[in-house]
Amino acid sequence: MSFAAFTQNLTPVSSGAQIFSYYRSGTPKNVASGRPLIILLHGYPQTHLMWRDLVHLLPPDWDLFIPDLPGYGNSIKAVDLASSYPFSKRAMAKDIVEAADKIHQGSKKIIVYGQDRGARVAYRLALDFPDRVVGAGLLDIVPTVWQWHNMNPQTDHKETRTSFHWVFLAAPRPIPETMIGNDPRWFFDAGMTFFTKDRPDRSKQNWITDLVEPYCDPEKGPARIAAVCEDYRAGATFDLQHDRESGIDPTKSQSPVFNIPVLILSCVSLRARHDVDAIWGGLVFSEKLRSYQVADESAGHFFVNEKTAEVAQRTNAWLSEFFAVPKANV
Repeated sequence: MSFAAFTQNLTPVSSGAQIFSYYRSGTPKNVASGRPLIILLHGYPQTHLMWRDLVHLLPPDWDLFIPDLPGYGNSIKAVDLASSYPFSKRAMAKDIVEAADKIHQGSKKIIVYGQDRGARVAYRLALDFPDRVVGAGLLDIVPTVWQWHNMNPQTDHKETRTSFHWVFLAAPRPIPETMIGNDPRWFFDAGMTFFTKDRPDRSKQNWITDLVEPYCDPEKGPARIAAVCEDYRAGATFDLQHDRESGIDPTKSQSPVFNIPVLILSCVSLRARHDVDAIWGGLVFSEKLRSYQVADESAGHFFVNEKTAEVAQRTNAWLSEFFAVPKANV
């Protein structure tokens, strides 16, 4: 599959970043104009290419905006040696919505839909732009503050060991950058072996090659590696602060902070390590929350690529349930 039906863009935004994206205007326009823009946000260490099969299973009458996160893939964002804030999910969300508005030509309603790091940008965008975001699809995460909270000695640091890259990538500059840069192909391939272990024919799957290769580019790879590290450093500092300021705090009694339809999709592994339904159930009004496990042990964290048809079925059902266009507007 490809993005042949999409326009390709590189959009400058006020932070100084340039956001690479693909955009598709839904058809027919009399239907698409009555619907929110769907923004698809990839995770670590992927790019927009993670969505290349899924987009062809989504209804054609939706406008789609598919960017590379700032600093990832073909998006450009310089590292600020004084602060990781430019790679906080708040700053990244602002970059994404500015780029979307320029491409989509106007401040329209948005459904944010993301996996992994993209899901963290998505829920931050929903919290920071409540007048714009009308729905959120969050794939295979618990909130950032919950993720760090569950790395503790009471669980023998099982989560810390499973999510070792959170700690490693957030280490002080330039420790992880230097170590990864010495052999990026080995590092990212080793990571994929860990997260997709026991999957057949892993080396033959194009989506894994698409994921690894950008970091191996001798010219652009080092900047992408640096951006990834800044993303995780922000995740260990600013993102925690912003979660707590928004009322997401596992040390306190939780009240809903999302009053929009939220779709939660998660794999067996995440559900074995976190009480996914309870965590999100405390943060989303119950009548607007839909939470499902995707597949079984045959798929892992990258289930968008491994179980694309199932993800599409769940997503399309959610869109139909909450965002059907009234007959009078069609």
